[in-house]
Order: sequence, then C-alpha cells, then structure tokens
Amino acid sequence: MTGKIDDNDRAVAGTLPANPSTGMVRVAAMRQTKAGVGAMVYVDERGSSMTADAVVERALLGALLWCGANAPDTLRVSAVVDLVESGEMFAAVRHRHVFDAILACRAANVEHDPPGVFAELVKVGHDRTVGGSDYLGALKDGAEGLSEAHARNYAERIRDAWARRKTIDECRALVAKLQSPGASATDILAEAQGVVVHYAERAAAAASSLSVKESMRLLFEDLSKGGSPAMATGLDVFDEAINGGLRPGEVSILAARTNVGKSVLSAQWAEHIATSDPKVGALYVTLEMGHRAFSARLLAARSGVPINNLRRMCLNPSQMSDIVTAMNKLAEVGLFFADSPSQTMAAIYATAQDRKRILAREGKRLGLVVVDHLGLVKPSAEALRRASREQQVAETSRALRFLASEIGCHVIGIAQLHRDAEKQGPGSMPKLHHLRESGSIEQDADLVLILHRERDQKTGMFVPNVPAHLAVAKGRLDETSTHLLQYEPHRARFSTWTGPVP
Repeated sequence: MTGKIDDNDRAVAGTLPANPSTGMVRVAAMRQTKAGVGAMVYVDERGSSMTADAVVERALLGALLWCGANAPDTLRVSAVVDLVESGEMFAAVRHRHVFDAILACRAANVEHDPPGVFAELVKVGHDRTVGGSDYLGALKDGAEGLSEAHARNYAERIRDAWARRKTIDECRALVAKLQSPGASATDILAEAQGVVVHYAERAAAAASSLSVKESMRLLFEDLSKGGSPAMATGLDVFDEAINGGLRPGEVSILAARTNVGKSVLSAQWAEHIATSDPKVGALYVTLEMGHRAFSARLLAARSGVPINNLRRMCLNPSQMSDIVTAMNKLAEVGLFFADSPSQTMAAIYATAQDRKRILAREGKRLGLVVVDHLGLVKPSAEALRRASREQQVAETSRALRFLASEIGCHVIGIAQLHRDAEKQGPGSMPKLHHLRESGSIEQDADLVLILHRERDQKTGMFVPNVPAHLAVAKGRLDETSTHLLQYEPHRARFSTWTGPVP
C-alpha cells in the first residue's frame, strides 16, 4: 500500500526543499472573538482557535524562526532563555516541542531556521503533526515583531502565563485539601504560603543584560552616598577579612559539627548587628531550640552571669540585678525569634516578610535573617512527594538566595558537617566537602564559614586553652582565611583570641 509522502520522508530521502515555506500560502491575520464569559480566543481563516497565550507563543517562535532563516546576525534564542528556560513554559503542546527543538539547535551550534528545527524534531521522533515544514513555515511567515525588545516582551508574557497556570493548579490542590476534614490547619497554612512563594519565584523574570556604563553609574551612586552597606559582626579581624561585614542580598553558610557553637556565634552576630544600628532588625529562625534558651544565652553574654545559673534558675541578688540591667538594655534591641520546630522555607519567607513590613512602619529595615539549621527545614509538599534528599536540600538552598534577594537582607544558613570531619585526626580543620549535601549549599552561598574546636580524641571533650578556628572556606569576592576565636563557656560567647598563636 502506498502512503502519502510527508516531510519526514523527504528529509530522509534528502529531497526536502531548502526553504520549507516553498509552496505555502502566507497565513492571514488572526481575528479576535469572544468564547464564553470573559474569555478571549483568536480564530484564523481555517476556523482554528487559539488562546491569547498561544498567540504570544506563536509570535515568539515565528520571530525566532524568521531571524534564523533571514537575519542570522540579529535575534537569537539566547536573548530569551533567561526568561523562557524550556518548552515546558508554553501552553500549546506543539509549541513546547518547537521551542525545545530551537534550544537543541542552539546547543548543537546550528541555525534555528525552519530546516534546522524540523531536523531536530524528526531526530526526536516527532512527525509533521507537531512541527512539519508547512507549520514551521507558517510560523516564520507570520512573524511580526522581530527585534530583541519584541522577543523579550513575548517571553515575559509567556513566563507570566506559565506562572499563573502552575499557581492555578496548586490552588486547586489547596482547595481540595481545604475540603478534606483530615487536613490540619498547620499543613494548610504551610501549603498556602508555599503557593504564594512559588508564584513569586516563577513569575520573577530575570533582569535583562546591563551595560558596563549603567553598572558603573549605579556603583558611583553608591560610592557618592558614602558608608558601607556591610554589617559588622563585632569580631574586628574577621570583619576586616570579609571587607567590613555581612552584606544585604547575600547568603552565608556557617557550618560546624554538633555542639561546637554555631548557634552561639550566629546569635551573637545577630545581637551585635541589631544593637549597633537601632534602625536595623534581625530575625533568628530556630528549629531546634526555644526562644527562651536563646534569650538566656544573650543575657549571660551581656550580664556576665554564668549561663548555668540561668539554666538552673539559681541567682543571688547581685546576679539578679545584673540580669535586670541586661534585660532593660536588650529590650530595646531589634532582635526577633521564630521558634516553630516545623518550618518550611515558604513559612520562613512569610515570617520575614511580616517582620520586614512591621519594621518598615517604624522606619527601620530587616538586615539579617538566620535559619538554624538547614537540615531541619521541612521540604515543600511537592519536594517530599517527588524529590530526592539532595534535590530537597537544593530547593532549600535556592530559597535562601530568593529570601536574601526579595527581602534585601543578609541570610545566614546554619549547616551541619559530616561525621567524617572528625576522622581526620587531632587538630585537622574540616573542609568544604564535609558539608552535608554540600553541592547546592556550597554553590549558592556567597560565603561558607567553618567553625571548629579541637576535641580530645579519648574523652570527646573540647581541649581547654586551645582557640576555636573560624575559616572563610569560600568567598565570592573575599580571600579565604582562618581566624582564631576564644570561646567563653560561662557567657556562651566568642571573642577574638588573645593568647599565643598555636
């Protein structure tokens, strides 16, 4: 039986015309018509209808194909891949396949003109119903906006429409959970917060490229204002090593083995930042220790009353007086706690946004958020269902960067080091690869700090009169370095080491 010869057969036989639009009739302009209440579709002369989303998708694909065939030195798909990362973002299935084929052309370093795109479609097994030369030619000939500005406008609209569709799906799942009698209020609230955060992440369009002239202008404005945006931690030598302190919009990871003092050091930094500038607040999110324990540490450090006395609630009159004085001073400090043991990054983001809003009403800003610690952050419901532990950690790591960028604060994530770090031998400093699930955490952080205190190999106790080491294991702009600290257990506080250098 002889079948109809299509473009697949011609491609295999080598008889496919160089111009896929040969013999094609230019597609007429679309006309607009109503379809249901408030809905708008576009209908061509053949009676085929498309949603508004699909029309924008068609415009972008047409512009890319036309320029690939006629103007190789102008518009390229590289101009929009920061906004539209894959075909998954397209509403029409055939448009998804065509865009993925365009990306494949780019990866293979060939032109994304209709013949090249058609060849990629054939390669992955799609027939002409997805993107034959007639359809690709129609897309190309129907192209209108051909500049990069047009293409980015189309891409932004495609990204926004995709973000809305994904959010609608998540909202439907949320409605179903709301209707379930067995769903807890905590889970519903966490999922609702997740929907909001996910929409913000998806809809956030990456910034277009910036000229060096514009970049230098913005830098000069910052220089003209004077003063550093960095927030000092109070450890002068360490602050000097990282060029002044912790900067807004960046992420630091503070890692150590259990019970070394990660929480003590990060809480100390938060207190110093909030105390140094009355217009700056700090939020400490603790997932393993209650806020009372942290307040006790802060009072011990500020008053000099031993932390053990506070824990035992055994104070003499003089100590009680010192505690009251310290409480009165700390009461004016803009330091805030969130101590729920079950927190998702969506919930943490919502808490930070609330605190930022409250501080803004008082003419202040949120300068620091500490998440203690990353291993206890609850993954999103979607990640729990589908993702591996490594992917769940990567989701949390990306969320830290999103939090820092959106809130405009510095974010410190507390992380655990792997037990292998203790097997290196006495005095050995842990390394970056000892971070648990270190790949994404290390990659996303601007600073990776490792805190280490030497233990006795027999007893497991910390060796007295030996300094703690705070290593800058990674810095995007700062040199790596190691700093010696002294831990004062009775005050639960670190200070710069003043003893002899070991």
